[in-house]
Amino acid sequence: MHELQRDQKKFQELKKKVEQKAVDKAHPKSPTRRRHPVPLRMPKNAKIVNRMMLIGMNVSTIAYCLELPEPAIRTYIRDHKLPRKTE
Repeated sequence: MHELQRDQKKFQELKKKVEQKAVDKAHPKSPTRRRHPVPLRMPKNAKIVNRMMLIGMNVSTIAYCLELPEPAIRTYIRDHKLPRKTE
């Protein structure tokens, strides 16, 4: 403590840290935020749509084969950036 009284710069830095901790306790961060977002996994139908697009099928044909509405197919294409090459 005696050292902090001599060095005002260290004292001010410590004071800021303590004040910041008090603010953080008063307003905690949202628990739903993650440090690293979970990657979006492709559902089975999206993988099938990707394969069909890679062989050259159009949206209406894919919708007919999978018995899904065309807007659902377009949603898969938009959300998963289809078609994309498989490994």
